[in-house]
Amino acid sequence: ERIGEPPFTYFPLLPWIIFPIIGFFAASIVKRFGEKWMWIFIPFGAGMMVITKLLSGNEAQTIFYKPSPVQLIKHLGFVFCWIGIWNLATPYLKNTTAGKLFIFCSKHLTVAYCIQWPLICMLIPVFGYRSMNMFSAFMLAIALTVTTFTLTAFTTTKSK
Repeated sequence: ERIGEPPFTYFPLLPWIIFPIIGFFAASIVKRFGEKWMWIFIPFGAGMMVITKLLSGNEAQTIFYKPSPVQLIKHLGFVFCWIGIWNLATPYLKNTTAGKLFIFCSKHLTVAYCIQWPLICMLIPVFGYRSMNMFSAFMLAIALTVTTFTLTAFTTTKSK
């Protein structure tokens, strides 16, 4: 076994730091030109995904947390498409239950992460790492999601 491979894995900051950097850049563009131009994220992201598909050829798959540069650009392309699509869909969905949930998550994402990750870290020794079957992992994910949403709502609700 080698360092950086299971079970000695780590979170690689260097490739993943690109997401906040690109996020700041994209936000500055939106701030400067307005949300009406966010539709451009869709063809831009789709182009990134198509180009990386053509470039990757027979590239070996790496694990998700340690992507190659091509896989990272493909993922960024997906993120750009997703943001553009949701921006177009928001006016139609914002008064629906799903829309309200997405808006809640968007407004309280940092709080939810600060609740969710300590829970996950505390539960890894209890449930093991990669030792659960699919059904058990799915049920645990649902329980963690409900717990995270409940605690996030509780901590972000202003008392009157």
